[in-house]
Amino acid sequence: MIKLENVSFSYESKNVLEKCNVTIDQNKITFIIGKNGSGKSTLAGIISGYNIINSGKVIINNKNIYKKKLNRFKNNLNLIELRKLVSNVFQNPNTQIIFPRVYDDLKFTLENINYKNNIDNKINEVLKTLNIEEYKYSNPYNLSLGEKQRLTIANSLCLDSKYIIFDEPTSMLDIKGKNIIYKLIKNLKKNKGIIFITNILDE
Repeated sequence: MIKLENVSFSYESKNVLEKCNVTIDQNKITFIIGKNGSGKSTLAGIISGYNIINSGKVIINNKNIYKKKLNRFKNNLNLIELRKLVSNVFQNPNTQIIFPRVYDDLKFTLENINYKNNIDNKINEVLKTLNIEEYKYSNPYNLSLGEKQRLTIANSLCLDSKYIIFDEPTSMLDIKGKNIIYKLIKNLKKNKGIIFITNILDE
């Protein structure tokens, strides 16, 4: 479970969130819906450790991810611990691709979390889950936007995070690409908590 208790956050002097209380369960899809500029992505950044809160508590699976030191909050967990709790899939998949081969991109993720088991087996398993096995040795920059988005989801699955935040993940996709992502997310909620951020009420 993710719990935000009286969380406040501001950019310089502008308050974005004030005494925000939210509870998010695992094995469910939780939607965060609002117009552009309403603080949706800010909230996502707080949960995933990118935005440091001004006050309050953020507890994920009984771990408080921020601590107060010298009247300022800091991340309480190292990056590997945090990514095993929460990972992100962003609007533009191009911002999350690093290497010119799908395999190398996923291998890099696994090496960074000190994955102890067989890396090749894990990559094969994740690619099969997302039905993109044929692209294992492809250049990700040559893939369609929908295929790239599945690659960014594959990176989250490599991290084996308890929660995945999808921040407007379908906004750049056509209808076919959107439907593939929707179906994947429905399947993922069996084992993970899904946070889906959108400004489209129909989603």
